[in-house]
Amino acid sequence: MTIMLTEAYAYALRGRERVNGRDAYLVSFTPRASQQTSFDGRAWIDARSFVLLRTDATQTRLRGPIASSREIDEYRATVRAGVAMSFVQRAETFQAYVGPTASTPIHRIVTFDEYEVDAADYASRLDEAHRSDAVMLRDTLQGYRFLARQPDAASGEPRRLALSSRDHVATAVVGSLFDPNISVPLVFAGVSYVDFNLFRTGTQLNAFFGGTYGRLSWATRPFVRNRWRLAGDASGVAVFYNDRAFRTGVEHYDENIRQRPAQLSLAMVGTIAPAVRLRAAYELGYTRYARAETTAVDFLVPASTPVHGTRFALEAEHGPWNAIAWFSAARRKEWRLWGLAPSTTQLEARTFERYGATFARSIVWSPRAVAHVEMAWMTGRRLDRFSEFALGSFDNPLRGYPSVSIRYDTGAVVRSVATWTPTARVRLDGFGDLGVVRGPDDRRSRSYPGLGAAVEAPAPFGWLLAAEWGYGPRGVNADGTIGTHVVRIVGYKMF
Repeated sequence: MTIMLTEAYAYALRGRERVNGRDAYLVSFTPRASQQTSFDGRAWIDARSFVLLRTDATQTRLRGPIASSREIDEYRATVRAGVAMSFVQRAETFQAYVGPTASTPIHRIVTFDEYEVDAADYASRLDEAHRSDAVMLRDTLQGYRFLARQPDAASGEPRRLALSSRDHVATAVVGSLFDPNISVPLVFAGVSYVDFNLFRTGTQLNAFFGGTYGRLSWATRPFVRNRWRLAGDASGVAVFYNDRAFRTGVEHYDENIRQRPAQLSLAMVGTIAPAVRLRAAYELGYTRYARAETTAVDFLVPASTPVHGTRFALEAEHGPWNAIAWFSAARRKEWRLWGLAPSTTQLEARTFERYGATFARSIVWSPRAVAHVEMAWMTGRRLDRFSEFALGSFDNPLRGYPSVSIRYDTGAVVRSVATWTPTARVRLDGFGDLGVVRGPDDRRSRSYPGLGAAVEAPAPFGWLLAAEWGYGPRGVNADGTIGTHVVRIVGYKMF
């Protein structure tokens, strides 16, 4: 980011500190005009040469999907031709992207190993770069902007500053999922559309349609003193899939049924501190239940009924760490006895609560190697088979385990991924997960380790190919054997 320490800021001397072995003045700066996007932070200035040694600044009054942005820049002081100057050596950025359903932390580190000042061939090298196929950006007061290539580059200026940024993209998605909980490989194809400035209103829109599955989510730009935004999400599945019954790790085929879920939510997301947000939502769910081929004749299928709920979540970031604490309460419109051994105590589960917390940390080892570790804990009250947590679901994955194959009412999950980018076009991922859970019928907790790997690389005709494999050593296949494999292969093409 570009910080111009001009008269637009109010300054205060906060003392003196040592920075990289140099004596420095510590100066704080705050924007004089609070209605404009600006920066609030501190600067360390060399006490002898008065060049910058370090800045730590938080961007204020953000109006887009980035709700918080903090950057720490380290400078290298030097003397060139008798003139004291400093260059950015390392820039570390922590941001939070607020989406319609969740917030995504962004941790980025940029390092500069070498500078050349007043190079004799600067003009020719700059022209060569402008005429190349490389993607080029310019740092402006409005942020990074693309330097777009011109069609008449051979005879005129090769690049010009883009008048506006591209804020929407459509993507074709084709793939297949091999899941032991699905009797045949699930082939899917669809179109995804993302717009960060719908109708130039600042509204985000994410839409996906894949034949049997569709999802639509959106979020407005901040309003109400530039702090609160409205968000919504809806999804549905057009086909039934298995809901498998497990007790103490053993599948009971005569209690398996079929399900077809749909959900809708509406939320208010507010920034209550520079890196702290509150998300309050109303949720509506509906799942259609039906018998499967193996369902026992005397098994009572549960009621297919709307479920109304509220959810509150507190999100926060600090450096590479981020945390979420959440609570939800729900009530079924109606509920009746179900199962092979129905009991009136089942009716108490008409209302239920769930709550939990998540802690995550990003790790940057080098420009080509990064990692992410996440720890989640969750529990609830009055949970039954159809409201319990499930490992292997889309929002609670465990590598290598079939979808919705492990249910529990109390548990913890650790997920980790290490990413290596050996070339500019190939990315390799390694996964290591561990779930420790306990169901209502378990005397003690059960552990489920999972591991996996993935590769992402370009394919012909402008496609991007991603393949992911996971292995669950304690997963149960449909035929009762132990050890499950889940494979997903997806191709993407942007338009």
